[in-house]
Amino acid sequence: VGQLIAEGDVLYELADESVSELEQKLQENVEKAKTDLDAVYADQKLSQQTAKYTFESSMAYGDYAETEYNTAIQELNDAVENNRITLERARTALAEYQNRLEDITGSYQDAVQVLENCQYSLEHTSPSDAGLYVYYYELTENAQATVDSLEQQKEQLEKNVEQAQENIETSSQNYNAAQRSLAQGQLSAKQTYDLRNLAYS
Repeated sequence: VGQLIAEGDVLYELADESVSELEQKLQENVEKAKTDLDAVYADQKLSQQTAKYTFESSMAYGDYAETEYNTAIQELNDAVENNRITLERARTALAEYQNRLEDITGSYQDAVQVLENCQYSLEHTSPSDAGLYVYYYELTENAQATVDSLEQQKEQLEKNVEQAQENIETSSQNYNAAQRSLAQGQLSAKQTYDLRNLAYS
């Protein structure tokens, strides 16, 4: 059998201590939940920052790897081009020396022939014919001076040709070596580039 309850009747009473403990427990739960939520937010922020840093580092390192690769290849190409230019200059110099030597040799041979003619005329002119003898004597002296000058030029050009030929040989070896270095360097630089990108991919 139940009992009628009217509005305002006391159903049950809670001790003050029980209410205080309940409030404290609820407050602790709220604070713990807030702490847990803050920790979650902090972890999320840290994860975002870490992901951003990793991404930016990967991009920067990828740019560095590409720059490193391009720089290495450019240096090798520059070396090939510089050696090619040096070789071409050596070939041009040799051609110029050879042409000048050919011209000087022809002039020298002509001068020798003139000298021989002057010497022949001098030898077959009597000293008693003073005017003619002095004339051929001066011609012979001038012809001899011309021969001596052309001979010196000819010898110098022969040395220049010899040196130019040696320069071509050295330049050719350097050019071929630069081409081999380029081929090898392209493979090495590509491997380094791929490894760096793989490490940060």
